[in-house]
Amino acid sequence: MSIPLQQNGITYKIVDKRHVKVQRIGALKINGLEQIPENAELANARLIKRHGDYYIQITAFLPKEEHEQLPYYIGIDFGIKNQLTLSNGVRINFKVPLVDEKIKKLQRLLKRKKVGSKRYRETQLKLQKEYEHLSNIRKDIANKVGSYLVTNFALVSFQDDNIRLWERLWGEIVGATALGNVKTFLNDHGAQEIDPFYPSTQECSQCHKRTKMPLSQRVYVCPYCGNVIDRDLNSAIDNAEEGLTVRRSLGLNKPLMPADDRTSTSMVEYFNNIPFVDASLVNETGRAQF
Repeated sequence: MSIPLQQNGITYKIVDKRHVKVQRIGALKINGLEQIPENAELANARLIKRHGDYYIQITAFLPKEEHEQLPYYIGIDFGIKNQLTLSNGVRINFKVPLVDEKIKKLQRLLKRKKVGSKRYRETQLKLQKEYEHLSNIRKDIANKVGSYLVTNFALVSFQDDNIRLWERLWGEIVGATALGNVKTFLNDHGAQEIDPFYPSTQECSQCHKRTKMPLSQRVYVCPYCGNVIDRDLNSAIDNAEEGLTVRRSLGLNKPLMPADDRTSTSMVEYFNNIPFVDASLVNETGRAQF
């Protein structure tokens, strides 16, 4: 259930950092108002009832900041063992469980309650709230990772992998990641999507000849030029180059440079400050560098 609050200052008004006054209801104590920046312009809002609690969703606009993108292009390889491998050697892993200990405890508690009773409904609401909390963490990771990439790089390329199929095949292993959310964010913010049939896992990133190898082989060894490289990193580099090729075919010929070590250290530091995210540098044979 939700009630639209159309006009700031009339249908609703922020009184201070802890209270919002809503027309015909009065002052409500609200947590989280300190997240709204001082220079934000407030627009409409909604009073929402969800899982037995009340929330106010406020739309705020911030002055547009001029941000100069780095003149680099970067590629991404999506994976199950390693969620994101970037073409500059940065590896990003994130897994937020679909079910944590708190949910398991609530599930056990729910089984002991009489179906339809007041305590049963209260426990149900707590369970729904915890599921939503974990889902919001995954969305937050996707937003922060995706936003960093599309904001800082002039071209971000990734292959159109079927994440939903991965979820059906590997279930919770994929569901616990935010891969689907990351892909959606990148799609919505102008990243370059590559044909899913482009053989990035087979093509050597150095000589561009193709060699098939089993999925279990995590190091790509090219029999033609002798290139030995981490399999995911090889795919990420191929995706970066293919994205640049697609861009040129569209008539976008602004000169760009491949992302390299100059961009990787600061990226690792940024990503490691995001809860549940583990970022590291990967050398060519796949061993993590810390």
